[in-house]
Amino acid sequence: MPLLLTFSRLLCLSLTVGIAAGRNQSAVACQELEGELGNITILPSQSQYPSLSTENWSGTAWATPSCVARPVTIPELQQVVQILTSQHVPFAIRSGGHMPSPLAANINNGVLIDMSMFNGVAYDIENNVATVGAGQTWGDVYNQLDPYNVTVVGGRVLDVGVGGLILGSGLSYLSDLYGLVCDNVVNFEIVLANASIVNANATSNPELWWALKGGSNNLGIVTAFTLSTYPIHEVWGGIKSYTLDELPALFSAMIEYQSNPNKDPYANLMFQAFTTNASVGAVLNMVYLKPEASPPAFSPFYSIPTTGDTTKIQTLTQMMSGQIVPPIPRYVEPQMKAER
Repeated sequence: MPLLLTFSRLLCLSLTVGIAAGRNQSAVACQELEGELGNITILPSQSQYPSLSTENWSGTAWATPSCVARPVTIPELQQVVQILTSQHVPFAIRSGGHMPSPLAANINNGVLIDMSMFNGVAYDIENNVATVGAGQTWGDVYNQLDPYNVTVVGGRVLDVGVGGLILGSGLSYLSDLYGLVCDNVVNFEIVLANASIVNANATSNPELWWALKGGSNNLGIVTAFTLSTYPIHEVWGGIKSYTLDELPALFSAMIEYQSNPNKDPYANLMFQAFTTNASVGAVLNMVYLKPEASPPAFSPFYSIPTTGDTTKIQTLTQMMSGQIVPPIPRYVEPQMKAER
């Protein structure tokens, strides 16, 4: 038998055995999790499993985890980590599950740790900070801070998860004023691989504090973020819609707006052109972080004809809630689509 063919067969056999061993290892860990933490462990046989395994925003990130662990308390999360690391079982961590990358915040043949029950929001008015659970989404965070007329440097889309955006650095409508989302973290509360829990901030574990700002989920499982707050509440902003024919003018306006050497840091925008759906066309989400109508910062865009305009003085949360998810083609895993 040719040597290359023999090697190929051995390689396929090794991969098959490895995958089978991994599945068995994950199944054993899931059995242990169910035995010790049955109230937070969801197996494929349970009714909640289909919705939890495909809760991620994009079909590219749907998967079939061996089980889902939904810890409610820090001791429960520590126990989950201890079981999985001691048995070398692969696992994934999900906050909001908005990342569309394949298997982002999900896993096949491993354990999915769903952080959605870590959903607290506590505002400290004396220290101007808010402590936010890692399983929260930005919409809930903003809504709970609105009564205090403050906000945080956070996501521009309300259903994005807090954990993924912060640990991935994070852009915000407030970034020209205060930097990336991760730059505004005062403290990370995090469970490490040895299941211990520590705080990382400017004085305690400062190197970990630095590394978590863009370090993704490689350094532990964050349970809570303490974020600086800012007295921004009412703004001017909304959505301007255009036909696709206006794209050349919009690109020219964008260049003029962005290249201004004295760009107003209170002005921010997000520009999207939906070329696969001409009925939607191009959309410009713009916001001025003061309640001042039609500020000069956006003057390059004012002369371009619109098909719709919702700009007005409103709260920042209201402005973001008005953003649309247009009906455009979206990838759905064929097998998952059939099952759903």
